[in-house]
Amino acid sequence: MGWDVSLVNDKSTESLIISSVNSEFISRGINISDELFNSEKLVEMYKLKGISHSYSYPYTPSPGVYVWLDTKKNKAIKVGKHNENVVKRAFEHFKANTHTADIEMQPFSQNNFTGILLLVFYLDNNNIHWVLALEDYLEKSLREQKLLLIPSKRRC
Repeated sequence: MGWDVSLVNDKSTESLIISSVNSEFISRGINISDELFNSEKLVEMYKLKGISHSYSYPYTPSPGVYVWLDTKKNKAIKVGKHNENVVKRAFEHFKANTHTADIEMQPFSQNNFTGILLLVFYLDNNNIHWVLALEDYLEKSLREQKLLLIPSKRRC
């Protein structure tokens, strides 16, 4: 397993991730769709949850894998998955302030998500068994490329 950096023109982390997922999963017939949320959309989504932290987003809950991206460092912040509501799970990192000694998630939400993007890969319920494989693939690949700022504790 290795990422072919020549597959992307702009060398951004999000382009590298998307092209790698296309190569490893979608080209093999696994139904995965992706969506990239910019800071304006993230602010809108985050405000919808309100003070109650109910996370009632106007999106249909879906299984999938998410990647938080730091556009200034051109690296992935965090990779994760959820079998029912991937967008909700992605936002829980702000409430919990997921962090390492070098970076924490909460300040991004306090600064209107400036400098970060959310990349989500949605899988339909018929392909839910691929969620773990996709998350593991992204986590390992980003670690190997030294592009992951907050690695999963369960794989350390």
